[in-house]
Amino acid sequence: GSEHTVGGEQLPLAAHCVHTKDGLNGKYGVLGLLYTVGSTANQFLTAIEDHLPEAAGSHRRLSGVATSDYSGPLDFDKVYTGAALNKYWAYDGSFTTPPCTE
Repeated sequence: GSEHTVGGEQLPLAAHCVHTKDGLNGKYGVLGLLYTVGSTANQFLTAIEDHLPEAAGSHRRLSGVATSDYSGPLDFDKVYTGAALNKYWAYDGSFTTPPCTE
């Protein structure tokens, strides 16, 4: 599930796209999207979902396996297709992976 919650609810998937700008070492911008489960295919996830790893004997992708065979390319314009771009949060912080000092 997602690291962030909205209204106390943890959503099933979060995608984080980490960006850097040439010449600005240590400066990052992160776009995070929270996903819900529904019956409409997501254009971005459709491109990669069949390449997500699946543990042997499990129907749950990414359960204990950390490597995908997907080699791209990705169309990042599709990441936010259908998203309400007028609803967002912005805040200063660090990555959530150690050392959490960015």
